[in-house]
Amino acid sequence: VPNSPFTSGFGIDFRGGARGLLLGLWGPLVIEGNETGGISLQENAELSILGGNVVPGWTPVLIQSNGSTGVSAAFGSQLTFFAGDSGVQILNHKDVGIDVYANSQAYFYGDTTITHNGFSSNPSRAGLRIDGNSEAFLRGADISQNGGPGILVLVNSSVDFSNVAFRSNGNGPIVCDSSA
Repeated sequence: VPNSPFTSGFGIDFRGGARGLLLGLWGPLVIEGNETGGISLQENAELSILGGNVVPGWTPVLIQSNGSTGVSAAFGSQLTFFAGDSGVQILNHKDVGIDVYANSQAYFYGDTTITHNGFSSNPSRAGLRIDGNSEAFLRGADISQNGGPGILVLVNSSVDFSNVAFRSNGNGPIVCDSSA
C-alpha cells in the first residue's frame, strides 16, 4: 500500500513467532522489486525456503532486486534454505543478500546461490552478513561476485561451512571482526 504507515517495504514480513514455508512449484517463485527488501523475519519467526530439483516438480526460488536486503532474519529468528541445482538464488541487492543478526540462525543445505549483492558504499555490505550473536551453518552454497566480502561475520557470531564455493567477491571470501 503506497504511502501507508503500516507498510514495512518488504515483500514478505513475518513477526511474533510466525512460521512459513516457501516452495517453488509449477514455475519459479519470484520475490522482486520491493522497496526495503525481499523477506523480513523478526521476533522468533521461522521460514524455510525450498527450491530446485531436489524433488521432481520443484522449481527455483528467486529473491532478486529488492532494495537494500534480500532476506533479513533478526531477534531470535530461524531461516533455512534447502536447494538443489541453483534452486534458491539471492541476487542484486544494494547492501546485503542475506542478513542474519540479533541472536538468529541460518541453515543452508544444497545449492543456494548468493551473488551480485553489496555494491553500495555501506562499509558492512556483503553477500551474507552474520552479526550480533548469530550463527550460520552452510552445507553447500555458491557465494560469488558480491561487492563486499562473500561472508561478513561480526559481534560474537560464527559460521560453520563445507562445500561452499567463493568466487570473485570484492573484499575476499570471508571477513571477521576480532570477536567472531
